[in-house]
Amino acid sequence: MPELSDGMHEVLVDEFQDTNAIQYDLTTMMCAKHQHLTIVGDPDQSIYAWRAADVTNLHKENYRPTQAILQAALRVISQDKKRIAKSLYTNNPMGHAVFAMGHLTSQRESEFVCKQIRGLVATGQGQFINGDFAVLVPSGYLTRALEEAFDVLAYLRLADNPHDRPSFERMIGDTSSVPGIELISRVKLAELVAVIEKLREMAAQPDTNVADIIAYLVSATKYEDYLKEKDAKEATTLWENVQELLNTAAQH
Repeated sequence: MPELSDGMHEVLVDEFQDTNAIQYDLTTMMCAKHQHLTIVGDPDQSIYAWRAADVTNLHKENYRPTQAILQAALRVISQDKKRIAKSLYTNNPMGHAVFAMGHLTSQRESEFVCKQIRGLVATGQGQFINGDFAVLVPSGYLTRALEEAFDVLAYLRLADNPHDRPSFERMIGDTSSVPGIELISRVKLAELVAVIEKLREMAAQPDTNVADIIAYLVSATKYEDYLKEKDAKEATTLWENVQELLNTAAQH
């Protein structure tokens, strides 16, 4: 069916464990020309056996992770005897060992993540930059300890380098994400520029420390008020994240 596969440059199939033989063949025909196929599935979640769904449609070779990551995942899964046994394999290199760390608070966990990234960038001899790393979490709320600090740091990076496009996009890409950056309804662009210029002016003074700069920033942007508007129930916790950033800055 060339007329079908010609326009199918990339195909993504979700819940692949619930495909049957006909759907499998249809997917194969759709990808016949470009052969760019991504599937997402979990045999444990198969619920359509009654309509001929076949979990064996899922290939056992895993192409993405290292052997160390896959082996660690399989060891965890194997502890649950009620789950379908997994026999995945990969031809990728072994890679670095996987380790688990426990932390008493989300703040300590966030600090640990940041230190790990900084360490790898510092010792990687140019192999890594900050943008090479991703923090994976099961739910978005778990990143708040990181996110609130990142919002403040975006201001500081832009003040240091007006051409820092990622920081600028972080500040205005989602106009509800940062106080003082809801440019139309809250703060005019000129006022934003004034804040950035003031940060640059303070940074140029030899007797100004980082904590003073951050303190001015959160005051000028009314960051605490923004957090209360954003999430009244969590405002105190979110503000504590910013205060922790201030405390850390005061120590350097």
